[in-house]
Amino acid sequence: SSLLSLFLFLHMLKRCVEVVLVHHGTARVEVVCAVSIMAWYLSNVAVYVWLTDAAHACGGPPSGRAVRLVGTALWLVGVTTNAYHHLLLRWLRSDGDKQYKLPTGGLFAHVAGAHYFCELVGWFGIALLCGHVMVWAVWACNVLYLVGRSVMTTRWYRAKFDDYPAERKH
Repeated sequence: SSLLSLFLFLHMLKRCVEVVLVHHGTARVEVVCAVSIMAWYLSNVAVYVWLTDAAHACGGPPSGRAVRLVGTALWLVGVTTNAYHHLLLRWLRSDGDKQYKLPTGGLFAHVAGAHYFCELVGWFGIALLCGHVMVWAVWACNVLYLVGRSVMTTRWYRAKFDDYPAERKH
């Protein structure tokens, strides 16, 4: 559907803007890692668009205004809160500062991977809009991947910071 294609385009545009203007980490991202992550997300987009094409969609995306509204709302909330949490991470350091700091603000008070959680909310909205079982399978893979990253992030924070909040979840 054109709505789904628009949301996927906007999501990828947001990612490109973030990579150029927002993400300034302390470690250099390895080219192989960056290319594989980019390829994974671009393949997700290609599969979603292909599966919503009437010729391949096994009946097409779900019909009904309620599904479109909920999917759109979840995507919008997910993509905007993901961007907000990426900005919170960026604002932890001034330009040139390489010191690691614990994220604060927003959902970071509750979870180490707030930006991951918000991203999954957005992709859940996309899965609702597409409705194909394969899209749900890809969403589940994204959940497993980002939960794993959140667990590793929590472990790293706990090892690095003595004052890491014990009540903060992955």
